[in-house]
Amino acid sequence: MLIAAEQFKIFDSDDPATKVTAAEAEKSKARLQRLLQGQERIMVAGTQKKTLKKLENKENMKRDTLVKFSKRCCVGGCTAGCRRRERHFIIHNGDLLIYKYKTKDSRLKDTIKLKDATCFHETRATAQVPKWEAQYDERIRVDVPERQQANKNPLYLYSDDAAKVQRWRRAFSLAKVLVAENDRRALKVSIGRATSQGLLKAWEALTKYYHEMSSTRDTVKQMAMRLMKVELSRGWTKLKLVHKKREGEIRRRNEQQLWAARFMSEKLAKLGNMNARSSADVRESVITRIQQRFRRFRQDAIFDKTYPLSAGMMSRVQQAKLGRQVDFEMRAVVADDAIRMCLPKQALKKWENEKELLRGAKATYSEVNEPLSSVTLYVSDNLASLSFAARNSETSSFEAVGKAEWSKYINLDRVSSVVLHSDPPINEKAKGIQDGGTNVSWMTINGPRLCWDKQSDINSPGTEDGFLVPSRLARGEKVKWVTIKVTDVTASMSVDGDVGAFASVARVHFLGWSFKSEIAATHDGWFSDSAKYQFVDPSSKKPVPLEASVPVASENFVALANAEIAVEIYQVKEVESGAAEFMTADESHEVRFVGSKALSADFGYNMAERLKAQGKESKDISVAIGPAPYGGKRNKGSIKMTVQMSVTPGEEPKAPATKSQDQAVSPELIGGGVVTSIFTSHRQAWYDPDLGPGKFRIDHVANFVELNLGTLRFPTEYPKDQNQKVYRIRAKTLGCGVAQVSVGLHRPSAAWSKVIGATYGDEMAIRFSGSKLFLPLAPGSWGSDDLSRLRRKIELTVIACDPELECKPIDFTTFFNTDEKNAEAQQRDRASKRKEVPIFQAILTFDHNMRVDRVKTLSVYMHKYDEHILEKIQSTTNTPELNVFSNIMGGGFVASAQEECVLNVDFALRDRDYVKGSLGEAANRRALCIGDKAMLTVRE
Repeated sequence: MLIAAEQFKIFDSDDPATKVTAAEAEKSKARLQRLLQGQERIMVAGTQKKTLKKLENKENMKRDTLVKFSKRCCVGGCTAGCRRRERHFIIHNGDLLIYKYKTKDSRLKDTIKLKDATCFHETRATAQVPKWEAQYDERIRVDVPERQQANKNPLYLYSDDAAKVQRWRRAFSLAKVLVAENDRRALKVSIGRATSQGLLKAWEALTKYYHEMSSTRDTVKQMAMRLMKVELSRGWTKLKLVHKKREGEIRRRNEQQLWAARFMSEKLAKLGNMNARSSADVRESVITRIQQRFRRFRQDAIFDKTYPLSAGMMSRVQQAKLGRQVDFEMRAVVADDAIRMCLPKQALKKWENEKELLRGAKATYSEVNEPLSSVTLYVSDNLASLSFAARNSETSSFEAVGKAEWSKYINLDRVSSVVLHSDPPINEKAKGIQDGGTNVSWMTINGPRLCWDKQSDINSPGTEDGFLVPSRLARGEKVKWVTIKVTDVTASMSVDGDVGAFASVARVHFLGWSFKSEIAATHDGWFSDSAKYQFVDPSSKKPVPLEASVPVASENFVALANAEIAVEIYQVKEVESGAAEFMTADESHEVRFVGSKALSADFGYNMAERLKAQGKESKDISVAIGPAPYGGKRNKGSIKMTVQMSVTPGEEPKAPATKSQDQAVSPELIGGGVVTSIFTSHRQAWYDPDLGPGKFRIDHVANFVELNLGTLRFPTEYPKDQNQKVYRIRAKTLGCGVAQVSVGLHRPSAAWSKVIGATYGDEMAIRFSGSKLFLPLAPGSWGSDDLSRLRRKIELTVIACDPELECKPIDFTTFFNTDEKNAEAQQRDRASKRKEVPIFQAILTFDHNMRVDRVKTLSVYMHKYDEHILEKIQSTTNTPELNVFSNIMGGGFVASAQEECVLNVDFALRDRDYVKGSLGEAANRRALCIGDKAMLTVRE
């Protein structure tokens, strides 16, 4: 750089415009000559040179003197018998390393952690004991806990360098702070960086200076070439710019092609993975468009002040939360009685011994019996409970907030059924309420099903096992049947007002069956007359008696004591021919009289004992009928009939020919209702004695079985499906007879593989894609007796259904033009064509090894359906059952690919709260519940 600077000065001296004199030019030439010869002295500014101390490893480190004394030494300056030992040491990585000699090859005698020892700095002025070494004035006394416990003396470290002694003290202090290895490593790195900071700065300055000189040289060279080749530089610059522009266009075109190819590939991939819109999506979009248009219509109508609903009107949900005043009576079963009615005999004994430890803190209803009174009925804000608020004695008003003891409540998810127009409570106050108004209507809300044919009454408890009836029906065993036969139904009625031509129809209800009579004689105007009703067999058109049967668990069928016979009298109205086109058969009937009567009112509570001895008994009973809601306050009358009761052991009697509808079955028992509403809400009923009260969690019990269905693979030799049958998986508990059925799916066709691929187009496999079935376990399932073991068995069945199983859609006009008789004939015709053929079967069993929320993946090998498999299970223990815990088939079962199908299932025991939360998912909703969307027929 100095040579270039002197050359520039010489060049400037030739230019007359510069002020460089000839003497200065000669001086620059002389200095340039000395620089070229290397004789010019150059002054460089810098700092004082320092020598960096090199860090040595522990083998090369200098070893200092360490003196120790034996424990027999008095340390007080004695010399005779004193055992003094001289060692050498170094401090390395937080350790005091003691060597026997000072040489490098000396072996290591001992290692002491600095963090565990305590050091003290001593001088000749501060300490004289023990005796000092001659050539030292400072030392470090080290107290080691191990030596102190062994009654040994401290260690003394000597050095003639005062700075080194201070470094030893600092090492002991840092060792107590830098306990972790990472802390010591970080300190070592920091020290290394600090010691090498000077070298780093020098190297950075040298590289920076080099880069600066190189860039300056390149810049000077480029500038000189541009000045020498001006014409070529202009052409070259233009050529470079044109080339750069052309290269940019080519690169941009390639990028556009690349992005276009990516966009097309992504678009095609989306089209390949896109499926046709499902019916649910189409329905959702249609409803969304209807809602949007209705909102626009509503906003315009509100703006024009023509909207019929004012701002003061409330929705049904708001009205339910606000509540209304009703007459209310509550009959509740306390927890102990509910448990006694549910548990079998052996499990009940274990519960009786430990019931005080199993009191649940979470209640689902108020365990009180309330007499008839006026209350405020309202729904909670979260729509979870139904509360009944009593009157506040202080303010004489109804209040639902402020005092919890005023309200009685039930959880809505524990409501199993609701009976409309039910019989009022039997007491004087209820009679006064009923007689005081013309539009009184009673409703009964039933809780969960506790048991069958059993009650908590000590005098007449009924059967020992409250689940004997459903378990026997589920296994196809014979039970006893109580049959009720009704004949000679005659009504005496008086109707107020001039009603014109009057024809009546009677409906009789008992034991879950409904019977409809033919139209009785017509009367004119005011009348007080009697009518005899005939019930005709639809096939033979001949009068037949009313007959219905119900199974019982024992000869003491206590549940029938409160069974009722209910009667409804309908007026058949004359309607115009044009209006009849839009009316069903039932809409042309108007209810006039209603009434009901318990069997115990005439047969008494000891009817079971008489039937046990006689076999059958007959009584003439009379049912008082009163005005129906909106039926007139002076309507009254009575129904007389002959009722015969009999007990029939063995096979189920034939279905009555005069029934007007299918048999009434509780929906939750066949998978059509809310499955969480079955069985008691008290979790003590599922007490597991193997866990014991210490481990048993009362708020999280195993009272449900979750079956997560996977793939069903048919046998290799199974014939191909020509009729496109629908296949379902039915799961049923053998202990209580509750069943759940999966969605129906077709077997894939071979042609489907061209669209959805070979994996999903396999004809021998059906993918249920995680469809879940929830089966409730009966109370007492975790006992050790035979009943409890039977309640822990689940039957899985593969059912092949004909396509006629699904209902065919009809248009709106055809629906309303179909009268009742044709509808029943079409229903019977369609039912005769429907076929459900069980083809494969398997039995699952599980024991106490299964715990709540433990998922077991099973490969269930299902054999051909055997209608006698349940009898084999009871007759022998060597049956083909799959143990869920071990995933092993019992009974010497050997799977055959030619005869057996395989179903992949995830098995888990769940608590009712988990099932309640899972039922809200779209794939698990198989019941019509409050808040669901449904299409109803309405008439203005």
